[in-house]
Parts: sequence; structure tokens; C-alpha cells
Amino acid sequence: MLDSLLALGGLVLLRDSVEWEGRSLLKALVKKSALCGEQVHILGCEVSEEEFREGFDSDINNRLVYHDFFRDPLNWSKT
Repeated sequence: MLDSLLALGGLVLLRDSVEWEGRSLLKALVKKSALCGEQVHILGCEVSEEEFREGFDSDINNRLVYHDFFRDPLNWSKT
């Protein structure tokens, strides 16, 4: 399943809920894409960057670009 999703390329949007946890699927997709040599952008809203990066080795973490919307989602600290 992961191979068929990633073969399409482009944007993959995952939505999770209480009924369907999506973080483990997201992390599997991130890992697979990073191991294929792709740069992966993460828009982080629910967990810190450190928590999201846990469990990935340095090769995978080096391919991640984390955009942090977790700490200050409305940019209040800059006003």
C-alpha cells in the first residue's frame, strides 16, 4: 500500500481522528519517502518537533524539514 501511495508522487494529505489514528501511517510514509532520497516537509500542529522526530535515525531526520505550528500557531510571540 505504501508503495502505491508514494508512486503517485506529489502531495499526500493524511487526516486522523479519535477513531482512526494516523500518526503511525504518517511516520511510515515519511520514513519510506526519506529512504527514497526525497526531502519531506512536515507541518507540525499537534506535537513538538522533538517528539515527532523520535524514532527516526539521523539519515531520515536529515531529510525532514519541520515547519513548527505547534509552539506558536498564530505568531503571537512576534507581535
